[in-house]
Amino acid sequence: MTPPYGLILAGGRSRRMGRDKAALVYHGLPQTEWLRALLEPFCQEIFLSVREASESPQGKELVDRQPGEGPLGAIASAFEAYPEVPWLVVACDLPYVQPTLLQALLGAREGGRPVVSFESDFDGKSEPLCALYEPEAGETVRRAFSAGQRCPRSVIEELGVELLPLPIAGALDNVNTPDEAAAVEDKLRMPWARLQVSYFAQLAEEAGKTQETLEGAFGSLGELYERLRERYGFSLDRSRVRVAQNEEFAHWGDAPLAQAEIAFLPPFAGG
Repeated sequence: MTPPYGLILAGGRSRRMGRDKAALVYHGLPQTEWLRALLEPFCQEIFLSVREASESPQGKELVDRQPGEGPLGAIASAFEAYPEVPWLVVACDLPYVQPTLLQALLGAREGGRPVVSFESDFDGKSEPLCALYEPEAGETVRRAFSAGQRCPRSVIEELGVELLPLPIAGALDNVNTPDEAAAVEDKLRMPWARLQVSYFAQLAEEAGKTQETLEGAFGSLGELYERLRERYGFSLDRSRVRVAQNEEFAHWGDAPLAQAEIAFLPPFAGG
């Protein structure tokens, strides 16, 4: 299959952050440079989507033809410039993106989806700003933008594509405020864990599954449960659930171990 072009979305105004999000440094490099290095193994060309051309560009730029109109306009501009290529799109405010995610997007191209996108950790909808857009999606993107749509999620919903499960919890958390930016360093220092998570009784019913594997950095078992509660809409708060790690009851403040088996146990009927 044709290798994609990469598109780093860096044309926003960063109003909530109060400074340019694209220039923030979390990994020893400005975000745009770090993302460019991350995309290089997967893309034949990489473009930085910008509101206006830089005086001294650090790489190839793609000027947004309608600046200030959001990320859908930037993606539409990319398809106007190069309509015959797939676009691997990543927003500049995603400091937790991993190569594993990009590999998963590219690996799912065989399924014939016009857009390959992950399911959000938080609301179950698409993650359009770390996604792969095939050429056949270009006309839908441009038509939707011309019709006044500004939400990329609405385009993915219109296309009716099946979403991929997010393989790394929290990997697409974006950073929009100074407080969120200040927390990035602490989150990046958290130990990485690959967890086998089991759900029982009511929690299994609400999750629609009894077991899954999760990867990510979690400060505590309580943080893990709250993230899963947001994802699956668990009706039970932590005070009514017990947690076990490697077959021993644990405390919510305990950190997940690197290769742990985690079980969430709600009250059982009759006991």
